[in-house]
Amino acid sequence: MNAFHFPRSLRWWRLHRRVGVTELGRHVDVGRQAVHAWEAGHATPTLERLHRIADVLDVPVRALLEAPPTVDVEAGNGGA
Repeated sequence: MNAFHFPRSLRWWRLHRRVGVTELGRHVDVGRQAVHAWEAGHATPTLERLHRIADVLDVPVRALLEAPPTVDVEAGNGGA
């Protein structure tokens, strides 16, 4: 897993798909604290959870391991 890109990519895709931290955690059987830790780069999910995250966000696993698109989702410029 690319530890450098994963936290940023996870956050980007989660925001782009409009999935809350609590909702994502519920779908992959972890608390919101775990999702925050992943996004902060303090922890990484298991391979099984990585696949479940990709399913929830409807993206290939590879998208979570690569640099996220440069569009700023938080600013509302994340059009599909």
